Amino acid sequence: MISVTLRDTARRFYAPPESLALPIFRFPPDEERHIFQVLRLVPGTEVIAVDGAGNAARVVLEEGGRGCARVIERLAPERVAPFHLTVASALLRGRSLDDVVERCTELGALAFQPFVSERTVVAPTAGASLKRRGRYGRLALSAMKVAGSALCPEILPVATWGDLLLRIPRFDAALICDGSAPRPLRPVARAERVLLVIGPEGGWAAGELEAAVESGAVAVNLGARNLRAATAAAAATAIVLSGGREEDLKGLR
Repeated sequence: MISVTLRDTARRFYAPPESLALPIFRFPPDEERHIFQVLRLVPGTEVIAVDGAGNAARVVLEEGGRGCARVIERLAPERVAPFHLTVASALLRGRSLDDVVERCTELGALAFQPFVSERTVVAPTAGASLKRRGRYGRLALSAMKVAGSALCPEILPVATWGDLLLRIPRFDAALICDGSAPRPLRPVARAERVLLVIGPEGGWAAGELEAAVESGAVAVNLGARNLRAATAAAAATAIVLSGGREEDLKGLR
């Protein structure tokens, strides 16, 4: 049998892990509407079902009920490559953080940590944060399917700057972006968990960058251009995940 990979051209739809483990299952209502009402796919159509945890299967839409699918081939689990990247971004105005979640998910980030620092313009409330977290989760799921992936990033609750500083030592490498940093951002290699920190539109307040470095982060720059926060997040994610040599990790632990 010819091996099938996730780069197959078949359309991809989400199914929870417990459903994908069954020989016949039903897609969630949102996916069901997308399949039959938006795309107007018909029974007998082959698609790829992904569970967001790295598993995927080729399935065929069934005649017996709308949204039902039968597994015809299970695909090899997607491998996390080259490491687990968490993108920590300050809350941004408008829909800019939506762009961060979508673009960085497509590039391969596996977790997002929104945070609030001194110059963060957006003031989070409990209700707004919960609603925003749900939206980010839906955007990440959609971006996962667009990218042909089976791994959906985790959306973490909004953290304070102090909380984020305490989490820095848990990572093999922590990189904080700042235009004044003398060290350019390079690809990271031979790490299991990497944290990439992107600041707010107004930049870092006095002492914040120094506090991150004291906690174990390395300050890096993205070149001479002044980038929007969302652009910087996508560019930095692409650079960090692009590979690299062992010496790129020296001094980052």
